[in-house]
Amino acid sequence: MASYDDDLRFAHVLADAADDITTKRFKALDLRVETKPDLTPVSDADRAAEDSIRNILRRSRPRDAVLGEESGQTGSGPRRWVIDPIDATKNYVRGVPVWATLIGLMDGDKVVAGVVTAPALGRRWWAATGGGAWTGKSLSNASRCRVSGVTKLADASFSYSGVGGWDETGRLGGFLSLSRAVWRTRGFGDFWSHMLVAEGAVDISAEPDVSLWDLAALQVIVEEAGGRFTSLAGEATPDGGSAVCTNGHLHDEVLALLADGGRDALPRATLVLTARRRVPALAARLTPGWFPRLPGRSGTRAGTPPSAGPGAA
Repeated sequence: MASYDDDLRFAHVLADAADDITTKRFKALDLRVETKPDLTPVSDADRAAEDSIRNILRRSRPRDAVLGEESGQTGSGPRRWVIDPIDATKNYVRGVPVWATLIGLMDGDKVVAGVVTAPALGRRWWAATGGGAWTGKSLSNASRCRVSGVTKLADASFSYSGVGGWDETGRLGGFLSLSRAVWRTRGFGDFWSHMLVAEGAVDISAEPDVSLWDLAALQVIVEEAGGRFTSLAGEATPDGGSAVCTNGHLHDEVLALLADGGRDALPRATLVLTARRRVPALAARLTPGWFPRLPGRSGTRAGTPPSAGPGAA
């Protein structure tokens, strides 16, 4: 297996350059914001960060192609850097600190290295094929990322970016089916949802309408953390137009629930619904002392005997 360690270290250099620009412009009173033809915003910081990354790549990796959200693709060849200078620009322009620069390297059709840098959160995540996934402030100050061991949808946490996209793509029924099947839903959104899956803090994340630059850097990090990353069609690619990210244990059930409005997937997801309650998952969660089952733990707090609550097995 080829080593991409040098490319990963170089990606951190690119991330540092982007951080220098994006942090200085974040909450700037003279920040310039325009609306692109697809009705999404772009700021002068987006363009400046991508230009900076492109200039460094032009000098240091002149044979590599570059695909960026703001300036399209330049160059050709099997190696291609995929850049989203500011993922979650809507957050950025409103002063919400949940945004990041995404830097991925593809060798052919496979993502082999990725860095996600979120300076306003003081966080960075990275991975290269075969090297594991990591998070921290620097290469020398990092901890390993590992997905959770949650194996039941009724114990799972699901994060997403918004409801509108699911409705617009005709997939709202599946989204609602999955939301009803899990323990908890939270809209952490954008890159952060997927990085929380890689860390094991969230078990499922999904987006119905995204582009290659939104996902390339994320896929390798989630997979190296032990998770699965596919499109809604189940293809393990960042170029499928959608994303489903899980700890691996739940992936097939999640895909089934999201398909066809979730109607045909209910038996496969082993979800039992009544008009007012979920059986037995909801009853189990009402048991005193309950909390989600994590690796090596039971479904009750340490020292608390299981309670035979209503509907408990």
